[in-house]
Amino acid sequence: VEGVPALPLGGDAPHRGGLLYPSTKYGRTWFRIGHSGDRYIHTGRHSLGCMTLVEQEKWDTLCEALLKARKGDGQSVGTLSVVD
Repeated sequence: VEGVPALPLGGDAPHRGGLLYPSTKYGRTWFRIGHSGDRYIHTGRHSLGCMTLVEQEKWDTLCEALLKARKGDGQSVGTLSVVD
C-alpha cells in the first residue's frame, strides 16, 4: 500500500496506553496516521491495527524527530508508505 495519508503535525496526546512504558519520556505521545481515525504510530508491546514501535528505548528519538518535522502543508510531518 503506497501513499497512506500524511501524518498530522505534532503528536496526538495524551494516551493512557503510554503509562505502561515509563522508561520513555514520550510514551503517551502518539501520532495519528491520516487526519482522522484511530490508527496511530506509537510505542508499545502490541498493536490493534496501528504501527507500533516495540523497542521502547528508540521511541523518544523517533518521537522527537517527528515532532520537529514539517511537510510544508501546515498539517503533516510526512507521508507513510507501507511496503511488503
